[in-house]
Amino acid sequence: MADGRTQAAFSYRDAVREHLMVQLDVDSDRDGRLDRAGVDVIRPKETDQGLRAPAIIESSPYNDTVGRGGFESEKKAWDERGERTRFPMHYDNYFVPGGYTVVQADTTGTAKSDGCLTVGGDSDVAASKAAVKWLNGRARAYRADGSHARAHWSTGKAGMVGKSFHGMLANAVAGSGVEGLETIVPIWPIWAVSCWYDITRSRGAKHWEGFSQYLSTELDTDPDAKCQAVRDDLRAGEDDATGDYNAYWHERNHVAQPAPEVGKVRASVQVLHTLNDQNVHPTSSPTGGRG
Repeated sequence: MADGRTQAAFSYRDAVREHLMVQLDVDSDRDGRLDRAGVDVIRPKETDQGLRAPAIIESSPYNDTVGRGGFESEKKAWDERGERTRFPMHYDNYFVPGGYTVVQADTTGTAKSDGCLTVGGDSDVAASKAAVKWLNGRARAYRADGSHARAHWSTGKAGMVGKSFHGMLANAVAGSGVEGLETIVPIWPIWAVSCWYDITRSRGAKHWEGFSQYLSTELDTDPDAKCQAVRDDLRAGEDDATGDYNAYWHERNHVAQPAPEVGKVRASVQVLHTLNDQNVHPTSSPTGGRG
């Protein structure tokens, strides 16, 4: 530590890289089995020698389709043994040498995760929340050989970072009140689509139809039939016939009142945002939104 900042004292090249599947308590694809979420971990090798490290979590539905962030086009990559060969973006390069662990989780229905993407629904949030719980010993994770993977190196403290869909997940997990999530950094929270009604409607006036079904299809590389029933329900729930705010949209309202999540937040919040965006409007930020 120097001038209040961690220093690059650990080797990135020698860091431990792991791919795990974290157990969830949801069955988003309705196949009769609880889902597991794909989670990739990179941590200083010293964590296998007694060092305990806090974790920085980024969750994404983009890791095997449009690419990290939706625009940077960087995807996760694995070798034939299932080992990670590429971590998208720069968080691993920057934070691991400083003594942190970086955890990248795949949203349900995307990349290595089981299930179906529900576009901001509770099951999407479950994968990110389970990663926080696993770091605190309250959720199980499994290696490819079926063995139980414990986060023996974790301090139990985690932060979440990300923009767009990733920022929404950070807001939503913080709103769950999960223990161990100490801080969140939602970047461009007008992109964080934390009240999904406001990305598709303007006080009832529709500017999207079939939005959730479309996005769920685009971000899932599994055969369409696997999640078709879920997507049919997404389309019905949006209620394009009226444009009304209903129970479907309330499930996807993670920050703006009357969402109950706001009162549960334990984490500190550092918000980075702008105002000039014609796709996701400023009302989708934690300071605005429906209600």
